Amino acid sequence: MPAISSLSQGTSLATKRPQLLFLLLPLTLFLLTSSWKAYALEEPPPLPSYCSKYAKAYLPSIWTDLLPWTRGITHEMIRASARRWTMESRYPGIAVAFRGGQVFLFKNANLQKTFKHHAKEAIIYLEIFQDLARRHGAGIPDIDVVLATNDIPAVNIANVPVAHNITYLPQFRYCRSYENPNILVPVWQLYEFHYSKRFLQYIDTNFTCPPWEQRAPKLYGRLGRFDRFVDPTSRRTYRHNIRVPRRWFTQWARDLKDPRIDVKDLPYVPIAEWRRNKYIMFVDGITFSSKLEKLMALGSVTMVEQSGYRSFYQMQLRPFEHYVPFWFERPQEALDALQWMMANDNEARQIAQNAQLFVKEMLNKQALRCYWLTLFREYAKLFKYRPADVQYDTWISVTDYLADFRVNKPNYTMEWFRFANKSGFEFDDPFGLPENV
Repeated sequence: MPAISSLSQGTSLATKRPQLLFLLLPLTLFLLTSSWKAYALEEPPPLPSYCSKYAKAYLPSIWTDLLPWTRGITHEMIRASARRWTMESRYPGIAVAFRGGQVFLFKNANLQKTFKHHAKEAIIYLEIFQDLARRHGAGIPDIDVVLATNDIPAVNIANVPVAHNITYLPQFRYCRSYENPNILVPVWQLYEFHYSKRFLQYIDTNFTCPPWEQRAPKLYGRLGRFDRFVDPTSRRTYRHNIRVPRRWFTQWARDLKDPRIDVKDLPYVPIAEWRRNKYIMFVDGITFSSKLEKLMALGSVTMVEQSGYRSFYQMQLRPFEHYVPFWFERPQEALDALQWMMANDNEARQIAQNAQLFVKEMLNKQALRCYWLTLFREYAKLFKYRPADVQYDTWISVTDYLADFRVNKPNYTMEWFRFANKSGFEFDDPFGLPENV
């Protein structure tokens, strides 16, 4: 009998547990759901209305860059990224936080400890962030950003063991290959060298002066002396015993002695003069080169090396619509591409016009602002913590930091900063575009 009594008590408890679980389940789901919405799924502020056409064009590229973090970005990942990709580890980079429409450094930039060109790039990006905060304020979501100014990618996923639990540290950069888990941003040179004023403003003039018919039917280029970063493990960027592609091409052109090809390293020729030729050659530098967007504005056909590196806008470019590709497998493909352009003059002219239209529509300063805002919005959706709830040991207003840098580091600013104080970095277009800000 005792055994029966014990069994009946156990049965009674067993029948009560499901009822208890049934009552607790809605409460548990509510707590989990509300917590998840409050953090990772909190809806960022909407984009300005004038950004809709730019966002639609740039979203596929942004989503591609953010794919490694679709499982979410934790505060631990941000802290680890800030330790690894800033001057705390002697790596050129900055760590910034947007809070309530203002921007702060949450790691001391220590720019005096890095190379001067990296310090310059960091300052320009801080100026960009400050300009975005001034224009859009609370329209920028609360986010933590680590941005590296080195143009050499630091992580190659080809070297990472295949596993489902690999965690990549989120890191913004201005160039990458498909083997580098980086989040692309506009290159700083678009702001320093007044790209809109010097190139986009004169696109219509560039195509008619000289007219297409009066341009020399030559392949032209002044490539400069930059050695390529070589990663022998890369399946996309390794160039099979050609460590310096630009030098290789200038030597190739000298040996070829083809009157249709005028490709050299020196002397320097202003880019605006390149438009006297129908066909111009683009070869990447150390990694990605920011010369491409300048060449595309000239009204000539740009022949683009398929180096494996890309900038933030290059996923939107289509071969034989915006440029003519070469060097998928071998550098001598340049001759094949040149022959095609010369045999298809009408198509080549249309490609040149398409390239100009693309850069004027998608690389003006309004479009760049929309790229940043769209990127920040998509990036914020991945956060699994509320940035406003975290505290950092370092918390410096970027506005105060830039003011202090100008006043207290005059010997470190170099000629570029004296230039910037006179003419400023370019944050607006010299031609009118309707805005809603």
